[in-house]
Amino acid sequence: MGRPRKAAEQTTSTPYRGADGHWHARVTMGRRPDGSTDRRHVQRRTKTEFRQAVRELEHRRDSQGYTWTDGDPTLGDWLEHWLGAVLPMTVRWKTLSTYRSQMRLHVLPTLGGWRMSEIQPEHLEEHYRRMQADGRSTHTIRAVHRVLRSALNEAVRRRRLAGNPALIARPPRAEDVEVEPLSVEESRRVLAAAQHTLHPARWFIALSLGLRQGETLGLLWPDVDLDDGVLRIRRAAQRHTWDHGCSAADGSPSCGRKRGAECEHRTGGGLQLVEPKTKASKRTIVLPPPLVGSCALIAPS
Repeated sequence: MGRPRKAAEQTTSTPYRGADGHWHARVTMGRRPDGSTDRRHVQRRTKTEFRQAVRELEHRRDSQGYTWTDGDPTLGDWLEHWLGAVLPMTVRWKTLSTYRSQMRLHVLPTLGGWRMSEIQPEHLEEHYRRMQADGRSTHTIRAVHRVLRSALNEAVRRRRLAGNPALIARPPRAEDVEVEPLSVEESRRVLAAAQHTLHPARWFIALSLGLRQGETLGLLWPDVDLDDGVLRIRRAAQRHTWDHGCSAADGSPSCGRKRGAECEHRTGGGLQLVEPKTKASKRTIVLPPPLVGSCALIAPS
């Protein structure tokens, strides 16, 4: 237990109403690792909301539920750490690449400069409304919300944040989308056109069995047993972006190129064979007789 505060000790600055019409104050939370005083800025639109926010912050401080090990980072700082040091050990490359893209495009330009302790559910909901106004789909907004929720959950788990505002914020309601399958005539036209491609079997199999694109592209002839009429999914093809293979003293690219694909020493990119998306994705599928015949015509002798 920490020492009790003296009654005369000032822990919250005198509230004032700013030019923006909001109420402001700073709450002393303790000491940062360098010994400096850790004071958090609080602002709310109404005095009632302001008083409630100050009380909540003081309660978290006094109950020792508000612990920081490296000051009060911005959301951008935390996302950089989470995406660069935490997630790479636990998720697949494609997942990490998608998360990085979503945060870079949809979060960092507008929310990245906010201090983590200042972000409220209403800020996230307002951000989602702006995304809608900018023409972003509900699917994209809900995906961004899921990534933010996961990132801030990790911040809470590591005691960088007292509570996760993304657990309270509400993203737009999911849209009901009805998928219209190809008609028989449309399917026939696709198969006819596929006859003139370099890999017609890819189209036959994808259309007949409904495989994911990466699973279809990752198939090898040893995965196909025409005698038993089965196909085994064991891997998927995935295109990775290239990383710079050069580096300056500070770790930045030294070749002067913006994209890793343009670096003469590029590494890690191109088409690669990876594990399927889930454990259940490794499976054996019975081939329809017409598909067995089509594959037999193009199978290597």
